[in-house]
Parts: sequence; C-alpha cells; structure tokens
Amino acid sequence: MSKSPEELFKEKSERLLKVIELKEPDRVPLAFFSCFGEFIAKYSGITVDEFLFNYDKIRESSVKFASDFPHDALMIAPGAEGFIFSVAFSNYPEIAPLVRFLTGPMHDVLNDKYTRWPGRELPHNVPFQFIGGEFMSLNEYDKLVEDPVEFIIKIILPRTCRSLEKPGSQQAMAALVKLGIEALKFGGFLGALGADLAKVGYPSLPVTFAYCPLDFIGDFFRKPTGALTDVRRFQIRLRLHAKP
Repeated sequence: MSKSPEELFKEKSERLLKVIELKEPDRVPLAFFSCFGEFIAKYSGITVDEFLFNYDKIRESSVKFASDFPHDALMIAPGAEGFIFSVAFSNYPEIAPLVRFLTGPMHDVLNDKYTRWPGRELPHNVPFQFIGGEFMSLNEYDKLVEDPVEFIIKIILPRTCRSLEKPGSQQAMAALVKLGIEALKFGGFLGALGADLAKVGYPSLPVTFAYCPLDFIGDFFRKPTGALTDVRRFQIRLRLHAKP
C-alpha cells in the first residue's frame, strides 16, 4: 500500500503480461469482473439501478472499490449479455464492440424482451435479469443458417426489441439513432473508467469474447431448453436416416 500508483501500475502490468505469455509471474494475479455491480453499488452507498444507469456513479464507485480492495485488474461491464447486437453490426467493426453488452440506457432505447432491469421492470436495488425467450421457430433454422446477420436484423430484432418491431418506421429509425448515441457514450465511459483506474494503479486487461453456437441459439433464439431439445431432435433424425 506504500507504493505509488505508477509503481503499482507497472507491477500489475508485468504480472498480467507474464500470465498472458504463459510465463511464471511473481504471484498469481487476481482479477475482478463485475457485470451486476450489486456489491460495488451497496459498498459505495448507491442503489443498483444507479450503478447500472449512471456512468459517473459507476466510475466513482468502481474507483472506490479498486482503492479499498487491492487486486490486479478490475473489469467493469455494467450490462447484460448483448452478443446478438454485435453480430447484427458485425460488418461494421467500429460499432459492433460498443454494443457487445446491453447497458441499462440501451435497454431503455430498445425496450428489449431479453432483459429486466432494476428501477424499470424490477425493484431499484436488485441485479438485472437476463431471461431470454423463444423468438425463433424450429422451421426457421434454414433461414438462420443461410444468412445469420440478415435473419437477425430483419426477423429476430423486430421480435425481441419493441422499439424495432416496425422496421423502417420512424420509431425504429429513431431507436437506432439513439442506440448509436448510447453506444458512443458507453465507449467514452469505458475510456474514462480505464483512465481513472490507471490513476490508482490498475492497468487495462485486454480481453476478447467468443460464443459457442449452441449457447448463442439458446440465449437469443430458442431458450436453452429449446436449443437442447432441437439438438436431441436432430440427433434422432440423423440416426433414422443412417439406418440401412
């Protein structure tokens, strides 16, 4: 604790880099990843909905947590799983990463059916919920496989986001513009948070995300139970066709 932020930053950066390069660090690094923010919010004296909807309070409470509970890397993603939106914008790499997580303000814009949020559909001081849903029928797999991005944009998003349920309407176009504005705000917040954490000795941890196809279908199209039932159904069909 007697070390300066600069010394801590250098020490933690070297420790994390050695692990990434599969080398032996001076000790096992400890990283903290927070999406829900319940503990950080309550520890900082704010409600969970304030943590998830107010970027300034997220920064203040995160820096307080990082200062009071020393560790090596703090990753804050105050949002729900939103990989389907990244896929929808996959041909636009300057946009796709910014909608990787569905934040509270983005939920307000899209009015999506995937999630429920504190201060909105839920009480103020509870974590958000990802509830998913069944938004694709069994006979639509061929359309999904043929062109996943087109299928998501034209079929799935209008079914899952109330603000996009009428593609091409004034409401839908306004929602997409607002989504872009919120995505830029979120990107700015992440940059500012990284700078704040660096001042107290925390480096940014480079990360990337990938999705198992079955998980992707279960989360965003068919519910996990539906996806698993579909796999079993296809297995039975393959066995029947394989019989002499």
